[in-house]
Amino acid sequence: MNIAAALHRVNRIWLVVGALVVLISTCKLALTLGGELGKDEAVYWYWSRNWDLTYAPLVFALLRLADTLSPGTEWALRACQVSTGVISMALMFHWCRVNGLSESRSLWAMVAFATSHWIWHSSSYLHPDGFLVSAWLLVLVLARRALTTEWTPIQSVGVGVATAIPAYCKYSGAVLAAAVYVWLYLACSQSTVRRRVTTYGLLAFIACVSPLAVTHYADAFQLPQALSSLSRIAGEASILSRFGLFLVAPLLFVSPFLLWGLYRALVSGAAVAVRTFPKTRPTARAEWIRDHAQLLLALIPASTILLCFGFFALYRGQVKGNWILPGLVGLWPFLFGACTRLWSQPASRGFLATIVVIGALQTAAIGIALKYPGAADSAMRTLGIQQVLDESYPRLVSRPDQAREPTRSWNERLCEYAGWRAFTRRLERAIAEARLPPTVSLVSTQYNLPFTTAYYAAAGSERIVYTVADPRFRRLADLDTETADVDSLLFVARSGSQLPHKLADAFSPQTALPPIRRSAPGCDPVEYEMTLLIRHEAPP
Repeated sequence: MNIAAALHRVNRIWLVVGALVVLISTCKLALTLGGELGKDEAVYWYWSRNWDLTYAPLVFALLRLADTLSPGTEWALRACQVSTGVISMALMFHWCRVNGLSESRSLWAMVAFATSHWIWHSSSYLHPDGFLVSAWLLVLVLARRALTTEWTPIQSVGVGVATAIPAYCKYSGAVLAAAVYVWLYLACSQSTVRRRVTTYGLLAFIACVSPLAVTHYADAFQLPQALSSLSRIAGEASILSRFGLFLVAPLLFVSPFLLWGLYRALVSGAAVAVRTFPKTRPTARAEWIRDHAQLLLALIPASTILLCFGFFALYRGQVKGNWILPGLVGLWPFLFGACTRLWSQPASRGFLATIVVIGALQTAAIGIALKYPGAADSAMRTLGIQQVLDESYPRLVSRPDQAREPTRSWNERLCEYAGWRAFTRRLERAIAEARLPPTVSLVSTQYNLPFTTAYYAAAGSERIVYTVADPRFRRLADLDTETADVDSLLFVARSGSQLPHKLADAFSPQTALPPIRRSAPGCDPVEYEMTLLIRHEAPP
């Protein structure tokens, strides 16, 4: 055997992978460079500065490290996010290779993965999904490696520790962990070994996530309950409509061809599993599970995620496309041709090339539009679709969220990453001109205002910011009017917003400051009103 030639080929393919990773990562940084923090990014930054275990603690710990190394620099925070994309791309290529894909098809699969809008966005801008996907791919790789050797307690503990990492990135990581333990129980054919390795892995997982469980138990699971109100865009729709929206919602994050391919891989794999599963003889079933463990490692998490969030969609009307996509990550090798002996009609190369090309074009269009919103707005006007698209945006936001984030058009959505630095300076000048204390606390019903102004405030600013009537931020910044030691507040909200009852019951409007605008090149200006609130005098 020519070992030198084999090593040379391995090095060459990894050089190609490295070159693609560098190219894609450079494009991400170039498109995000100069962009300001969006509303969700500002929340994540603020949470990282007020770190706790209630939500995504691993994500926020890493963001805090990046911000500490380079304070007030969006680029440093984004570079931390881009690094998750680097890890995910390398792990996806490896995941495809260990599942039997050729080098060329693994490269195509990795590029399709990296250039899908969901992965591009979540590994360019601050988003828990970027960290979750990296952690989940690590779990899949470690679990897949365990199939190639005899099961040992150490391997089981390793998988158990690894499955805890996604739970520290996002709540849905716990759902993926549950799927791993179903697979872990099935993958070991001998009952004694099965019980032992499942127990070791589960105990390791429980030990790792126990701080999270204790934190939420002490808080009566307040934050998970508050988040259960998110994305209820189909709360009044019929069951059939909810199911349809649930299936197509990922189209906001991936191309139609990629979503169809992933669903096809899931359905085809499930059909193969059902068709080949032996109906009798326990020994034959054990052999079947051992032979199909590779396939089950992809099918079980995907099915678990779909069942979990399908329940929330049908029962509560909560529809969010990116919630189900992490569970489909394991299907990538099968979509691109892994285990072709299992499929009666594997996807053609033309279809796979279409997935890559269309996905990359969709991602490029969105990425460029976020950096140059004016160009996107002009293109929509030229095509005559601007009004139709703008009218469609509010329908993608649930009623409670429309008050918390009153974005009324796609242009405003694209412009959420621009104009905040200048807006904060205008706000500070307005406060000074009104002769208010420079430390006057700011409160808003719209969560983008407190957190973005906190990030772009002048160095050394001691202003405290609050949200109001938003239980998602109860432990972070939501104002408790009964216990908060504050006599005056500056209420800032988009023009036309109503003073919430919670504030009106405790404070009186006293001074209305001149409205100010947030604007940026290519963006429609948005006007905000400011009102000084003074606490009611206590009754005698």
